[in-house]
Amino acid sequence: MPLSEGLPGFDHATHAFGLSAFERDVLLLALAPEIEARFCRLFGFMNDSVAALRPSVGLAVAVLAPSSPEQLRAFLPAAALIRLGLVALEGDAPLAGRTLRIPSDLWPRLAGMDPVPDEPTSDVHGLDTVELTPSGRTQAETAVRALRDRGATLVVVHGDHSQDTVAAAIAGAAGAFVAASGIDDAGERARLVRAAMWRRAALVVERGATIDDVLRMCRESALPIVAALEGGDLPGVLRASGRTVLEVAIAPIDDRQRRKLWDRACAGVAGVDSARLAVRYSFDPEMIAAAAALAHAHGASRGGATSVDDVDASCRTIAAATARSAGRMIGRLDVHGHGSELVVPPQTRCELELFEEAARHGHRLVGDGRIRGNSGFIALFAGPPGTGKTLAAQIIAQRLGLEVFRVDLSQVVDKYIGETEKHLDRVFRACEVSGAILFFDEADALFGKRTETKDAHDRYANVEAAFLLQRLEQHRGFAVLATNLKHNLDAAFLRRLHFVVEFPLPGHAERRRIWEIHLPRGHIDADVDLDFLTRFELSGADIRNAVTAAAILGAEQAAITMKHLVIAVSRELRKIGRLSQPDDFKPWSAAVVAYLRDGVLR
Repeated sequence: MPLSEGLPGFDHATHAFGLSAFERDVLLLALAPEIEARFCRLFGFMNDSVAALRPSVGLAVAVLAPSSPEQLRAFLPAAALIRLGLVALEGDAPLAGRTLRIPSDLWPRLAGMDPVPDEPTSDVHGLDTVELTPSGRTQAETAVRALRDRGATLVVVHGDHSQDTVAAAIAGAAGAFVAASGIDDAGERARLVRAAMWRRAALVVERGATIDDVLRMCRESALPIVAALEGGDLPGVLRASGRTVLEVAIAPIDDRQRRKLWDRACAGVAGVDSARLAVRYSFDPEMIAAAAALAHAHGASRGGATSVDDVDASCRTIAAATARSAGRMIGRLDVHGHGSELVVPPQTRCELELFEEAARHGHRLVGDGRIRGNSGFIALFAGPPGTGKTLAAQIIAQRLGLEVFRVDLSQVVDKYIGETEKHLDRVFRACEVSGAILFFDEADALFGKRTETKDAHDRYANVEAAFLLQRLEQHRGFAVLATNLKHNLDAAFLRRLHFVVEFPLPGHAERRRIWEIHLPRGHIDADVDLDFLTRFELSGADIRNAVTAAAILGAEQAAITMKHLVIAVSRELRKIGRLSQPDDFKPWSAAVVAYLRDGVLR
């Protein structure tokens, strides 16, 4: 009985790999010692060595084709056995003396330990599992038809999101596929080609592969290949692959498509507002699937159904991971404080509330057509230092349940031309996807007025400003620009702002309220006179600093006294360059003079 009988994978491999009769017999000879111990002893005897348990090239030719030594060509690098890695030549002896070994991923298949695949079907994956624009779907359907012909086709999938998912869906719609990663290694490429040929499948080259990796795979295999590449790699592929190349360009999904994906991913979860999720988080399909899977895992861990809270928590987790992709260019601004701690004039508070309502309901108003454009809103917080601009952003974020990320200008601004724009684009994208508020502190440093072009530096600065103008207008999230110098901003930036919120220095009533908020109840002496303290024109941050200094001055006493507070106020006035006289602090002027002159408390 032939050895190959009873090996259901052997005939399939012969056909799948296109082997000649001699190559088939060599593969069978190399398989024998892997599945039958008696062949190990036989080869040891034939090799005249009890340690040489596998056949050599010379032994294979002598046994299978003794009158045709030209069969040695089957062991050259370009031959199917070697090119596909079906057998490995081991040792450093001359070719005839080298040992034949079948790779560990192949011989179990030949021995029937891995089922022979059925003919490819068209329902492994379908294009209905991905959201595509009409033009993108037409391109994808064309690619599916080409792949079903099993020719040496190269399908290049590129775009802003989910290349891997779309590439897998295209290959799946045409039949089975094998996902390929790590193809920069020759051994791994050979293994992937074997797996794809065994399954009569297309190779899906996942994101991360370089154009050289894809071209190398095209040269080494006649398999249909679907490659997920960045758009910039496409021209090189078209020129150098030597294949029929089909392009599938993926446009970013819109809110309607995103909502459909949320509906599908969260089917059965009561109370999920897919419209809100679709606009608040600019997730791509892969991120939506990951968030939904995480939410279902949260529900399963409790032994109950997935809840809206599980979905919101998973979205925040995915969003935070996305924001971290911007690296050190943005830093999380801790959200703290309550609305009662923000003391501003009524007009300022009205503008802040309007911005908050825009952030809360803007997506709905855009969705039903009441507002044209995207759902992004940009606000400028302008006013002297210490008037509550950062605190206002923190409080709004807390009320909306959002994160705030502050741009680190030291990491964003780059001396190399074009790099600053790339960094800023990453920052904007990270906050758009994560739904976070993007906070530009000292915004005039980036959004300053353009100047007359006198040299290359001026030209580059103006190009950078023009990029910011365009990117700010395209931003579909929430951004706050804070500045102490509103007059330094370019007028073109002001036109693109939806809200301009003025933060003036606090008046008499506001200062009294700020003192009341910051003075620790239960730790102040009865002699503290709020009316006296309110006379001094300080910002909210100045008052906070004064209370902090007073608490330190009175750390060894039972309570903060008026003497500690007036000394702290005098220090703040000196720090901000405000002139004051000892008589301004009567009846505590002696204590102030003694501290400032001699550094002692009296």
